[in-house]
Amino acid sequence: MDNAAEVETRPQPVQLPEAVARIEQVARERGLMAVMTMNTRQLSMLLFPDGHDHRKVTTRARNVLLSENCKQLADKLTREQLQQELENKPNEKKQLAEGVAIIRQFERKRGIFAVATMNAWQLSALMFPNGEDRREIALKARNVLMDEHRKRAAEKLKRGELLAAELKAETDKGK
Repeated sequence: MDNAAEVETRPQPVQLPEAVARIEQVARERGLMAVMTMNTRQLSMLLFPDGHDHRKVTTRARNVLLSENCKQLADKLTREQLQQELENKPNEKKQLAEGVAIIRQFERKRGIFAVATMNAWQLSALMFPNGEDRREIALKARNVLMDEHRKRAAEKLKRGELLAAELKAETDKGK
């Protein structure tokens, strides 16, 4: 009979879905931060007032709740980031155009080699003196400027070759 009495007083195993439901209810009532800051003993006593130790299932339930909240937060953040990127695209084009103008002005003062040898951080500081770190836009602006210089240099080279060919043809005629 002692064995039967012992079986009746043994705590019934708590299932994980039940524990998750209870912990979600506590999180709604007290807030997620309260659930996160409680130790497992406190949380177990709060969720299961039967006096038995359910720390293992409580820990697993808290981890499930936190992982679900993390997934929801990550989804929310990615949606917000995508929205922000979509809103910033025209702004980035404007910043790129302004950056090219600023770098071009600097290039007139100091020369193309001064611009070509600057690192991304220096270009960003030149373009955005308020301290913004916009190295990507600074590099894009420099690349636009350098492409223009390469095109001009190629055109000058072609013109020089054509002029040299004409001069050579004239000198060959004169002989």
